[in-house]
Amino acid sequence: MEKLFLENKDLLNKLPVGIAKCKVVLENGEENFIIEDSNKTFCEMAERQDYEFINRKFSEVFPKAKTSLFDWVKIFSEVAFTLRDKTIEQYFEIFEKYLRIQVVSNEKESFYLIIEDISLKKNFNDLLMEKQLEIEYLEKELKSKSKRDSLIDVYNQQVMIKKLKFKIENYNNNSEPFLCGILNIDGFEELNYKYSIEFSDTILKEVGEVLKKSIRKIDILGRIGNDEFLIIMPNITMDIAKIVVNKIKSQLRTDIKSIPKGELTLSGAIEEYEGESLEDYYKKLKNGVKKAKKRGKDTILL
Repeated sequence: MEKLFLENKDLLNKLPVGIAKCKVVLENGEENFIIEDSNKTFCEMAERQDYEFINRKFSEVFPKAKTSLFDWVKIFSEVAFTLRDKTIEQYFEIFEKYLRIQVVSNEKESFYLIIEDISLKKNFNDLLMEKQLEIEYLEKELKSKSKRDSLIDVYNQQVMIKKLKFKIENYNNNSEPFLCGILNIDGFEELNYKYSIEFSDTILKEVGEVLKKSIRKIDILGRIGNDEFLIIMPNITMDIAKIVVNKIKSQLRTDIKSIPKGELTLSGAIEEYEGESLEDYYKKLKNGVKKAKKRGKDTILL
């Protein structure tokens, strides 16, 4: 490097990296260093002419070095004393750029700064990272939406069947009890004729919100038909299930705003899983719903 400064300065000036030859000086017991020589690229990065800093103290030429969070004078000078090279890559407020700086020891009390401006590369990498995070977020959103009902923010039928299968497997392997309930909106077709099909979407959304608010946090809710909802309730007794049912009925009376109070009711059945196959258990639930419908509106059998 020394030979290049002495014999081939033109070549140094053509390099895309900034190079400065520095020497440590002591003043009143404090370390500083002067820039003895530099190439053209270093001057451009520093936005100064070479005569402005050649043989002047670094902290005088770059006053921001005094207020920086990092003591760059000490960090750079340390290489000259220890003869151990160092590479630093970060934002340098002194130059107001992202830089990769190699501090290369030359001889005792002197060193070279080899500086590469990586601001554009850094900005590109940041942009790339942002785009990657955006893609990951969209993928999660799409995956989440594929599991949710398109009208109501609950699980769809496909997901609910998978979750029911999992609960059955868990029961067979770990004897973990659970109940399931199927609930239908009473006279939903009549409500469609009375208030219009478009209005029925509002009713479905309101019922979905009531059910989400009424069940426990560990319960699983999904829509498995036009006006049919399935609730999976793990680790629960029939007595607790009755409390949940009463809460659902109470919330329906107070939270449904789209039609007159008391006009909307649910009927259905809640059944305990007792080791049946998925098909047999589902039939048991559907038969319970039929029995409830025969007894009249607002009937949930347990």
